[in-house]
Amino acid sequence: MVGNIITKFYNNMMKKLYLLIIFFFLFYSSKSAIAEQKTIDVNPIKETSVVPEKNTQSQYISYEMVKNLSLDDALEKFPSYKKETYILGTTQGLITEFRIGLLNIFKQDEIKQGKIKITEITWQINAVENLTVWYHLQKEQWLPIDHYIWHKDSLF
Repeated sequence: MVGNIITKFYNNMMKKLYLLIIFFFLFYSSKSAIAEQKTIDVNPIKETSVVPEKNTQSQYISYEMVKNLSLDDALEKFPSYKKETYILGTTQGLITEFRIGLLNIFKQDEIKQGKIKITEITWQINAVENLTVWYHLQKEQWLPIDHYIWHKDSLF
């Protein structure tokens, strides 16, 4: 009788152990597949650019490092991950939720005139976040007017 109880207990524990091993195997194999998928870097900004440039960034930066620099000085010191130049409010420069902050700087009437030229620079600030800085031509110099820090997997 005691032997029967021990045998049933042993068989029950072995079933649970097998299920646990199968669960861990499935969990870790799917986790490694997800990790492989995340290594593919997809740029979430979908708008067409007027002046696109390829990734030349060699180091991570922060907003503090570029906030007081003109566009030329910033790009000279810190080559960018992505660069776009467009007229705000046109097909290439649509005001999407990504660029919504620019509505705090420019009035709708100004935007409708189609004369606001913007250069949008994106840098990687770490492995998971990007920094986009918008520059506007002021007194013959491109100066930063707004910025946004966003997760690189964000879709706009």
